[in-house]
Amino acid sequence: MASVLAALDRYPLVALAERHLLQEIHDFRCALLLNPALPDKLTDIVVEFGNALYQDIAERFILGDQPVAPDELARLWRFTIGGDILWDAPIYEGFFRAVRAVNWKRPPDRRIRILVGDPSFDHRKVRGVVDKAYVLSAQRQRDGHYAAVVEHEVLRKGRRALLIAGSNHLLRGLRSGDDPKSANAATLLSQRYPGALYVIDPLILPPGVQQDPLLRQAQTAVAGWPRTAVAPLADTWLGETTQSVEPWINSAAYLAGTPGAVRYGAQADAVLPPFHGTPAADWRVFRQTYTTIAAHLPRDERIRASVAQAAITGMTASLHDDHTLYAPPLSDTGGNPPGAAGQGDFDLALRLSADPALPDRATPPVFIIGIDPGSPADRAGLQLGDVITAVNGLPPAAAGVVDQAVPAQLEGPAPTRLMVRRPESGRVMTVSVTPPPYPAPQPVWARILPGHLAYVRLTSFVDNAANFVIAAVDGLGLGRRLRGVVLDLRGNEGGSAAEPPRLLGAFTHHEIVAYYENGRGRQTAIWTDDTMPLLGVPLVALIDRGCASACDVTAAAIHDLRLGRLVGERTAGDVAGPAEPWFLGDGGVLQIPVAFMRGAKGEIEDGIGVPPDEEVAASPAALSAGRDIVLDRALADLGG
Repeated sequence: MASVLAALDRYPLVALAERHLLQEIHDFRCALLLNPALPDKLTDIVVEFGNALYQDIAERFILGDQPVAPDELARLWRFTIGGDILWDAPIYEGFFRAVRAVNWKRPPDRRIRILVGDPSFDHRKVRGVVDKAYVLSAQRQRDGHYAAVVEHEVLRKGRRALLIAGSNHLLRGLRSGDDPKSANAATLLSQRYPGALYVIDPLILPPGVQQDPLLRQAQTAVAGWPRTAVAPLADTWLGETTQSVEPWINSAAYLAGTPGAVRYGAQADAVLPPFHGTPAADWRVFRQTYTTIAAHLPRDERIRASVAQAAITGMTASLHDDHTLYAPPLSDTGGNPPGAAGQGDFDLALRLSADPALPDRATPPVFIIGIDPGSPADRAGLQLGDVITAVNGLPPAAAGVVDQAVPAQLEGPAPTRLMVRRPESGRVMTVSVTPPPYPAPQPVWARILPGHLAYVRLTSFVDNAANFVIAAVDGLGLGRRLRGVVLDLRGNEGGSAAEPPRLLGAFTHHEIVAYYENGRGRQTAIWTDDTMPLLGVPLVALIDRGCASACDVTAAAIHDLRLGRLVGERTAGDVAGPAEPWFLGDGGVLQIPVAFMRGAKGEIEDGIGVPPDEEVAASPAALSAGRDIVLDRALADLGG
């Protein structure tokens, strides 16, 4: 017990892995709940045995002191996608009631919250084999959804949690048992938040004399231990074993994502070495740690290569920078590397308020904020402002968190069934559509607004984007009657780093628009392209959280140089400097930014974004009624 309490002091996440249905594990958890020191050490408990569709029931029962009928309460655990009939065992209902009892003695602002970690799943929608796709889709989301709940509801809010789920979900380095192509919940969390998670896996041994040598050795070793002892796996014979004796020891080894993760003690070793903050010293520490690990690997070159590739993948992921990319050798992946070009993109050509590329910016409701004219989404009858209430039967959000795996189903060639609500009329409808191959949308298009204003939509900073913008304005035929420009950058995910200085050159000359700063702190100024013709009219730029990378840079320069007004929402803050490829000896490619981008005033934009001068957020009601309130605000600023 003391070991768990001490871990809660040191780590924001402490995981108690479980073997399902065991009364002894439940008894330990309840004893922990009743320890008077526990409630002050955590704010949340995230459990596997609960359906996120019924999070509201958990809130009322656990936090609200409200009576909940037994049949209604049972929905929490009875209708999950992952538990089948497991969670009907009395110990799981008993755990919910134990937490409620602990909370009953505490003031409302100090009560422990339970977050149910299994994805939203409505069993009433399953009527036969025709609904198999819905069931499988929900099942594949289990680890990703559990990790998303922990990330959004605990870590990003500075809270602390106890995680309770099966070992398959909470041991690091494993693949998801429900979706072998994805990592399990603990691995996802450890990749995004290194050092945040402490895992305790139960060692449950069978009674009587055993024939298996590993079981006999374990029985002998623990014979004198006190009950509920916690022992480290690092540098122990048990931690070194790669044997799996199901369901007793290292039972999840078959899900190991790398050869090294087969070893039971990989959990204890899968931590960062002590870094010092200086590159040369830190590389020496990393080299020493990696060399130590490599010395214990088999001589099989394929295994050694896979460990090296896993290390590179982990290092790039730890940067949380989508400008840093690693593509392993094609021969090892059996196809194109992640992000490589395929035979064409399949797309509905719509843009949502919750972008899967920017999960930290996604809050419900999820609604449509952009549709390309003539696109598959347009032909299917979808409209701006339509609120997405389900994708292939799955709600896109639960417990105030958008499950990015749900809107991500809109990408790719698979048929999609959308349930939408139209705010203007209140109509609810189901739309089925199969995305055909769809070319990239036109990067620039323009139209005339009232008051001789030019509206220019720039969807991407493609090569020559600045020239396309100038040509689009000229093509409107306003000439000297042009009184202002509305530059719509919403949803622009960036592109060529060379284009922002050229585009900004149409509004000012002889100005520094940004700086590149290398790893030694040396800065290089980036100037406007003074060969661009000046438009000489007022500018208003529309921005939102989908404005990223080169779009971030452009918005920052407009703000810093006072070239115009920014209207909308804060930009994505997803900006890096120029990146260069490094071709590795095994045929892999590593792309790394060689400099950091700073704004015209030397400010950091990455991770922060650029705030608007006037904050105006699109709403489903306004869009459904045919009103773009962000554009309306821009027109008011320009007197249109």
